[in-house]
Amino acid sequence: MKIEHINNNQQSFGLKCQTHRFLTAKTVKDADIFSGENLKDFLYYVQKPDFDETGLKIFGKPTCNNHFFYPEQTFRPRLSHLDFYGQNNAFARYMYHIIKMFSSMKKSDIDGQIEHAARAKHFLDDMSVGLHVERGTVLKKYKEQKVHKDFETYIFENQDTFAKNHTSSELQKNHRSFKDLFMDTVQISLKTELPAENNKDRWKNIAQKTVDINMDSSNEFFKLLKHYNLPVIENK
Repeated sequence: MKIEHINNNQQSFGLKCQTHRFLTAKTVKDADIFSGENLKDFLYYVQKPDFDETGLKIFGKPTCNNHFFYPEQTFRPRLSHLDFYGQNNAFARYMYHIIKMFSSMKKSDIDGQIEHAARAKHFLDDMSVGLHVERGTVLKKYKEQKVHKDFETYIFENQDTFAKNHTSSELQKNHRSFKDLFMDTVQISLKTELPAENNKDRWKNIAQKTVDINMDSSNEFFKLLKHYNLPVIENK
């Protein structure tokens, strides 16, 4: 198995694939849920959607519209830009992998459980970023593409510091379902200030809150894996 080098990750929208891996590694250690090859596989697959689940394409370029989720509003039902049928959004991809994870559990397919749990977590991770839950058209998202990419590069370049300075966010504890965890993460992210060209002096604070939400939702995700006693916690 091989993932392209971080510099070859051409995602314009989304946390750097290495940031997904780094923050997952930080939180999974405290969860004490994986070890050995299982841990290596989980950290591999948590990055993969940035390479092989990149949404609809326009002129051959991925829109990454399935890495966004907009809570439904009256007269504005679309759950992501260009999401015409309700399947090209982060929640749809997240729940797809959660369902596949449980299906793999019934088949005693540990490898499948690891892959789908990790892929699901990737889409949950993206919900910690306010720009991924702020409603907008495809044109609006592409206009803010530079700020989006610069902000998430800023997180990547300072991820050690942000992880070290982690403090609890407003995300509630002890979720009862994977769906509730996803939706709660979205609601907390909607409250955060969005990065922009005119507030770069506050990016440090915005990025710290983003990482705090990410790490808290990660901890809740691993609690749910333990709650359902998935065989994925066993070592190979």
